[in-house]
Amino acid sequence: TPGSVAPWRFTWTEKALWMMSQADVRVFTGDGFRVVSSEPARWWNSHAVGENLVVPAGRTLSVLTPSGASRVLTPGEIGNVSVLRDVMWLSINDGVHGYEPYRFDGESLEFVADLIPGPTPSFPQFLQYARGRMLMEAGRADGTIGITSVEFQPEPLDETARSPWQLNAGCQGCTEAPTIGW
Repeated sequence: TPGSVAPWRFTWTEKALWMMSQADVRVFTGDGFRVVSSEPARWWNSHAVGENLVVPAGRTLSVLTPSGASRVLTPGEIGNVSVLRDVMWLSINDGVHGYEPYRFDGESLEFVADLIPGPTPSFPQFLQYARGRMLMEAGRADGTIGITSVEFQPEPLDETARSPWQLNAGCQGCTEAPTIGW
């Protein structure tokens, strides 16, 4: 429509709903939407992780918090990225282990395992979380590729928590669709 600022891109977790437009980045954490960045292009290819917004690019992880603070981590060359159960899983070449699995909870980055000990990379591809383990396809020391897993116990989902999109779900007896206003 004329005068609109579209398109919008959304990403969310149980803790925050992020909206990126051509003009800005907004976050909703339960107390209303607020603009936290006027650099939407920087955050366009982002993922919600925990309550933060994260962009993996090249050798860096850019992190934006709901307060608008940002920081950059430089762990090494970033390969495959997946977000499962509110955690970002990354294949990172840190210059010592080759491409191996790391996990990022929005606050701290943790090396998971050297699946092929030494500088040989395993190039993990993250598949799914099941029964307390992260399943991944990865290279093995004998040169084959197979499914492996590492133990992972994420924070339990709070079944009583209200998601941001539930907070604006409308009311009983309303005849109009609920809207989000700024």
